Amino acid sequence: MPAANPMELENLTRLLLEDVCCDLVRLLHAGGNPARLGAVRIDREWALGPDGSYADLRVEPEDDCPYFLEVKSGFDPKTVLAHIQRKYGRLPIQGRQENRLVLVTDATNRPDWPAVESALQAALPPALKLEIWGPDRLHEAITEAFGQPLPALSASEELTLRERIDQAKDRLAFGEEAPVSYGETALRQNLLWHFGSWRLRELRHKSENVEARDLVPTGTYENVVILMADLSGFSSYMHDTSDDAIVRHVLTSFYAKARYQTINAGGMLLQFLGDAVVALFGIPDHRPGYIESAMHTAIRLLDIAASVSHDWQRRIDHVQSRRGAHISLAMGRVQLVAMRPLDPARLAGLGDCLDIAQRLSSLAEPGEIVISNVLRHALRESAYDFAALEPTELRHLGRIQPWKLVSKIPAPPDVKTPRSRQTKAPDQQEPER
Repeated sequence: MPAANPMELENLTRLLLEDVCCDLVRLLHAGGNPARLGAVRIDREWALGPDGSYADLRVEPEDDCPYFLEVKSGFDPKTVLAHIQRKYGRLPIQGRQENRLVLVTDATNRPDWPAVESALQAALPPALKLEIWGPDRLHEAITEAFGQPLPALSASEELTLRERIDQAKDRLAFGEEAPVSYGETALRQNLLWHFGSWRLRELRHKSENVEARDLVPTGTYENVVILMADLSGFSSYMHDTSDDAIVRHVLTSFYAKARYQTINAGGMLLQFLGDAVVALFGIPDHRPGYIESAMHTAIRLLDIAASVSHDWQRRIDHVQSRRGAHISLAMGRVQLVAMRPLDPARLAGLGDCLDIAQRLSSLAEPGEIVISNVLRHALRESAYDFAALEPTELRHLGRIQPWKLVSKIPAPPDVKTPRSRQTKAPDQQEPER
């Protein structure tokens, strides 16, 4: 297997650090309380404006103001300053809730860093305060959150770092007891891939530390939301990209960010199919607000895909006509089935609603979200606004009524709407067909 080049390794290490920061801020805000692990919303690639700028992370604690987090490890001070000025220098701050920018950087040991830090703060809007996480601060936060220090965050230690992080997440999710068999090790690893550590810790806390094999049993689950997101124009991008390293970088970025966006919202990452992600919400239980969490994830995946497309376009010559993603959602009964006899670690999902979501995907244009009639009914009390599309005949499934997301009614900028309560939209009459 050919080794990745130094630039590719640096990009992968930065992506890994973004993943680590997702878990890190969640654990820090939970303060060690498993019941509070879900009390923070974390979004990847948050759109900052129409110019193609995206924050690496936007963190919204339940009881505090949201803030941005940028991972700029591996960049020299001049490059860090250029990135921050480009993203935040002209950020319209009026009406925004974010009150600070956390910058993760390893450039703080440079002799000119004090001047760079002053320039960074001067580049930000006055309402956005700068908070620096250098290597020492980051190491301290990781040790506090994960209960142990991790190796140096450098490309030369990437495999050791990945393994140590996974070990720390295993302990967070399943406790200090080591797995007793190869089968339990495989089960833990697969559950962590599908759900993430905080969600498994939450499930074990609710179920009085139930055994890992009983956390997500095979069987039938009702009222599950299925989300499918496909990159738009993927074949054209592939055809026009001569450097395979670019393809690997872009797809790894999309996979990592899409997975974390899903598990950050309490969903189950079912699988990736080429350039598409398939996620389930409502398994193994119905978390409060899980249906709206699925819709929120779909909207966030639009930004993630747009950011990925923007990054890909910058690396190739031919201008692409299609960018971002097209997304579909449906709701219904899903069966989880073991893919091997007596193996609860490897699961597949099936049901008519997955077929409906797959067929609806073809009705969505780039940047659009199309949902099923059942899901639209479940969201009738929400702040989302949908427009009816023409009824569509789906092979083997009959005639269905799809809906396209038109807009979301936002809360006033100075009001934080509790996520446990849905905002009721004005009554809307469904058009006669």
